[in-house]
Amino acid sequence: MSKCCEVVYFKHDMGWDCYDKTECHKFQGTWTPRWFDNPIVEDAPTKKEAAQQIKDMHILGICLVKGL
Repeated sequence: MSKCCEVVYFKHDMGWDCYDKTECHKFQGTWTPRWFDNPIVEDAPTKKEAAQQIKDMHILGICLVKGL
């Protein structure tokens, strides 16, 4: 994936969310979303499933992440 698709995986009590890295900041060594209202992927049961959903947004090598 290209730099435009860098994501931050964020674990919470309902699962895993993915956020665009440009919408996150590093706090005490951990990437954290600035706002929690714009996830690319929301409430995936596992990090692996969240990563697969991101991968599925790259149909034929075209990034569909930024268009969401």
